[in-house]
Amino acid sequence: MATLPITKRGAEKLKAELQRLKTKERPAVIAAIAEARAQGDLSENAEYDAAKDHQGFIEGRIAEIEGKLSRRRSSTRPRWMPKAAWCSAQRSIWRTWIRAMR
Repeated sequence: MATLPITKRGAEKLKAELQRLKTKERPAVIAAIAEARAQGDLSENAEYDAAKDHQGFIEGRIAEIEGKLSRRRSSTRPRWMPKAAWCSAQRSIWRTWIRAMR
């Protein structure tokens, strides 16, 4: 797998989102599924379907964030490099990456 350039601030945001998803969102969805199951027939239960869809979204997002964090590479500017040179290099890296994604 290719590495993914992520700044320190970006990695912190991803870690915070991952923590929120694991500690708040996931338990809330599990409780919603349990509540919908308690209502009875699952084949006609729209709340159950919605909760399962939301659970799938959350689990997918958790996997995506964990994948990004495992492939990350620090993208902070070295002290010896001028800021203008760093910005230019980052811009060309992102352009190349975007072209490759098309």
